[in-house]
Order: sequence, then C-alpha cells, then structure tokens
Amino acid sequence: MLPCVRLQQICGCDRYSSYGIYAHCVASISQLTGRYNYQAFSDFIHDPNVMNGVDYVSTTYPFSSAGFWWHNNEMNALCDRGASVEAVTTRVNGGTNGLADREAYYQKACQVIPG
Repeated sequence: MLPCVRLQQICGCDRYSSYGIYAHCVASISQLTGRYNYQAFSDFIHDPNVMNGVDYVSTTYPFSSAGFWWHNNEMNALCDRGASVEAVTTRVNGGTNGLADREAYYQKACQVIPG
C-alpha cells in the first residue's frame, strides 16, 4: 500500500477531498481508490465508516476491499481468458506504468510456481 504522502506526489491526491472528507487514497491489499470506489464498497459492506478513508479501510477491511475490487472489475474472468501481464496491468492501473517490473516479477513467479 502506498502511503497518502507518496500518492499525493504521484497523482496529486489531497488529504481532504473536495467533499471535505478524508482523501480516498489507496487502501487495501489491492487498489481501492477514489470516492466512487469507496462509496461502492461502503454500500456493499454496509459500513458508512468506510467513507472515513484510507486508515479505516486499510486496517478494518484490507482483504475484503481487495476482493470487492477484484470481483467488481471481473479480474477472474480476465485472467481465466489467459490475459497477458499487460492486459492485467491496464485493467488494474488504467495504463502500463511499471509494466516492465510486473513482467519481470511474473517471470520469476512462473519459475517457482508450477503451472
């Protein structure tokens, strides 16, 4: 998980959103970012405290929020179709930033995980 300070450097995430609540920075094992995703997760889990932001979500729901994002973005279906590292990176990040590193890590994983 990136700390909000680093996220602010990367994408200009303020600690307070224009809605006057704690910034919706990256929280969880997988990326749950932005007010829309926080609200969708809050509605799904029936916990309005999710809207308090990254500190609450990352400590209370690190795996649940990751699973929620994974499910909502149909990642299993994408992977089951044999998606490339680039296709997964694009789905997760909206682009290919860091693709070379991800491809190298994938190759290492293929060497140690029987397939």
